[in-house]
Amino acid sequence: MYFHREPLVVRLSKLADSGQTGVLRLPGEYGGAIHLSEGDVVYAESRRTPGPGRWFAQLQPPDQPNAPAPPVGPVPPGGMAGNGLAWSFAVREATIDAALELLSSRPRYSLRQRFRESGPPVVDGAGAMPFTALLVEVGRRQELVKQMATAATPLTADTPVVRNPDLHAPRLQVSTLQWALLIRVNRPTTPRELAWEVGNSVFATTLEVFRLISLNFLQTARRPDPRSLRDQAPPEPGENAPHRTGRQMVSFLRAVTR
Repeated sequence: MYFHREPLVVRLSKLADSGQTGVLRLPGEYGGAIHLSEGDVVYAESRRTPGPGRWFAQLQPPDQPNAPAPPVGPVPPGGMAGNGLAWSFAVREATIDAALELLSSRPRYSLRQRFRESGPPVVDGAGAMPFTALLVEVGRRQELVKQMATAATPLTADTPVVRNPDLHAPRLQVSTLQWALLIRVNRPTTPRELAWEVGNSVFATTLEVFRLISLNFLQTARRPDPRSLRDQAPPEPGENAPHRTGRQMVSFLRAVTR
């Protein structure tokens, strides 16, 4: 089925209210898919946010650093022993992150939104989420995104940032995630790119970058002139990802003292 001239949130609301089961696909660079089961959202994916596989890779217990991520699909009983909670968390957070991206991007009433009725989506995760509950959480995050975008130092997921070269402090303390972000900012980069690298949600990464800016660890920056980079090798994007790979990391001391 195809629907025209209807915002995505309206289309989803109607599908949820009528208890539909299937997948709504959105084409284009900002597209993705939202999976429904009897009107509830069980999974969402966006081309601009990391999937649960990247999340799960960062949630491995210390004694299982190389354990493979479970597939996005049915898992036999007991097949996720020790990893079920982490995988469920990864699926749920990746779903909300993708829904935030899809529902916050440019209006989609001019695009074709294809909904295909099918059996229950085979997505193993934290369980179905009522669409109204998803909208409440997306709305909460949209308000925080708006606050960051209108702050004294505006920040969005696509704002390039750099380390603050004038930071001077005898003693500094940051969280594990903040450290992981700081050691990767050795050239202008965006919260979205950092999210793909560390395996975190775009929203949560943008929020942490905003905190680091407030603490003067980072500052916003302009992108370098592409002509000045023509002799450099281009970054290698991953699967459907706008992130960079092969980024050279620096030590924490160097990150906060340079």
